[in-house]
Amino acid sequence: MTLPEQAAKLRRVSGPNQRLLLCVFVVVSACDCGPSGKDLATQAENGSQVSASAGRLVPPALPAPKADKKSVEQALQWLEAQVRVPAGNPASPWALAHGLLAFGKDFTAAGGKSALEVIAAFAEHDAGTDRYRFAPQREGQPVEPHPYLIAKTFLEVGVDPGLPLRTSDGTNIDLRRLLTDLRASVETPTDDHGWHDSAWWISALELDAKENGPEFASTRVAALSRLEADNAVITLTGLDAFSPTSPMGAAKRGKTHIYGHHCGGLHFLQAVLRGVSNDRSAEYVARQATQVRLLLARYRAERVLYSETLRARPSAVLLVSVQQLKFYGHVLETLSVADEVGLLRTDMTLATDVNDARRLVATDLLTVIAQLQETGAYRQLSKLSEQQPQLVLDLIGDGCHAIHGLRNTLSVLPPN
Repeated sequence: MTLPEQAAKLRRVSGPNQRLLLCVFVVVSACDCGPSGKDLATQAENGSQVSASAGRLVPPALPAPKADKKSVEQALQWLEAQVRVPAGNPASPWALAHGLLAFGKDFTAAGGKSALEVIAAFAEHDAGTDRYRFAPQREGQPVEPHPYLIAKTFLEVGVDPGLPLRTSDGTNIDLRRLLTDLRASVETPTDDHGWHDSAWWISALELDAKENGPEFASTRVAALSRLEADNAVITLTGLDAFSPTSPMGAAKRGKTHIYGHHCGGLHFLQAVLRGVSNDRSAEYVARQATQVRLLLARYRAERVLYSETLRARPSAVLLVSVQQLKFYGHVLETLSVADEVGLLRTDMTLATDVNDARRLVATDLLTVIAQLQETGAYRQLSKLSEQQPQLVLDLIGDGCHAIHGLRNTLSVLPPN
């Protein structure tokens, strides 16, 4: 059954269960990392056997584990084994970029070649602008579906900007050249589409801030203002955040405000938060802290939604688990960025709240990983890709984000 067919089926569910299922479904179906996961899935399946019980749906009545370093390391070992092979697909720079995020800059593609070298070979020269760029896709495989995802990822994993890279036409360039071409190609967005595609290049420029001109300061402020407007729908009360009449519920169903961004807007929030590294003014920092508090409130609301949905419809465990993997992994990454840029250093209350949340989200992810183990989803990626290719891409890409988020959270977990 395809995702659109599942949506139609879920709409036939009556009462409050319909609201729960559709709220979860609308985000899963909205993510657009790439056009097909079939080839990625085939590689993953070659590295593991399909069990006779693969794919069976089980109620999510698994015991909630405690997130300590030992249990998280064990979960990481299992999840890394599931995604390492498909993330190493040499035909998909998108997959390789996620592999770099999960496994570091020394990650290799299938065949043993550096992922950095394989990705660089997809860079194309535009004769009209004399700039290098990456196409959104090539031959049905995702290359760079989000503009400048690759430059941002290279910076985030610590690639030296002077590292030589050979492009598709055999020219030697480096990351610095890609960043120069990026700067020549972007400007402050003026519409929703521009803002929704801005997260990766804004992150890249914040990570490479020493090369920014003074004009980027206005983009930084504009991005925070846009985030504040998009996050205005987040409900801070204990009431039903996703009721039909709530702004947050309407935004999630309609894919507007923060839910109009890719991956629920968490990449955009990370990009905006990185501005704290380069603007320490009291007003700017205080406004950023407010956005982190809103994320904590949103996390509390979303996890209740997932819990209620699974309780109402245990058969939806795979669909919901993939969305939980996406959301919780990106939340951990985002809270790690808040810590990394120094936002927690002068606000002890926020620091306590954030670190408590990081431990709780890590615990949630352990439960999700256990659910995914029970469903056998990673053992049947090829089968899933026939009908639900986007689900396969989410299992791979969001598995990598979860690994990255959990690794960055180990420092705040108890030893055992």
